[in-house]
Amino acid sequence: MRDNCEIRLFANDVLIQYTTGYSSQEINDNLNDEMGKIERCLKINRLQLNVNETNVMLVRGVEKKYRKAI
Repeated sequence: MRDNCEIRLFANDVLIQYTTGYSSQEINDNLNDEMGKIERCLKINRLQLNVNETNVMLVRGVEKKYRKAI
């Protein structure tokens, strides 16, 4: 996993927290890479992901706009 991807296990729940990216495309690409790794891990361990109980939440900061001084 990348340094900016953290996985936390809670009984039968998993939280995957990805905490960086400069563009939506970069975040999307990196998350897809990480999900591919998780998919391989699930297959190796003969586990299944219940997509009916899977949620995704994207949180982003507010872009600051600066005014030029005249």
